[in-house]
Amino acid sequence: MSTISSKKTNAVRIVWTTSGSASRLQQIIERCKELGMIAIVELHDVTGSNSTSGLNDMANYFAGSAVKSILTSNEKYVLVNIANEWGITISRTLHGAMPIKQQFRRFEMRVSIIRLSLTARAGDKMLHL
Repeated sequence: MSTISSKKTNAVRIVWTTSGSASRLQQIIERCKELGMIAIVELHDVTGSNSTSGLNDMANYFAGSAVKSILTSNEKYVLVNIANEWGITISRTLHGAMPIKQQFRRFEMRVSIIRLSLTARAGDKMLHL
């Protein structure tokens, strides 16, 4: 990460999975903070999927007590992308993502949630939620 930081980068995407430990995630976020970068944590477990239950699993990982504690204590230094490239169509992405954002708010997590990217057959599309 030092090399990335040396290029005057202010944020770095942390490709993560639900099998990753909360303690390791904390170490990575701390290193990002030391280097003056925002950690963009995104879960890769359901990349390319349109399973609503899979998307719920991603939200539940972030809401688990250990991970939630890390995110809330670092909310000024972390952005969350709930799931990488989830959903096959814009309609499906909207249908699945909006309840997840509401779920995050019910968990009283004030961490910023950033866009979910969508890959469609016609090419790459970005959907800002």
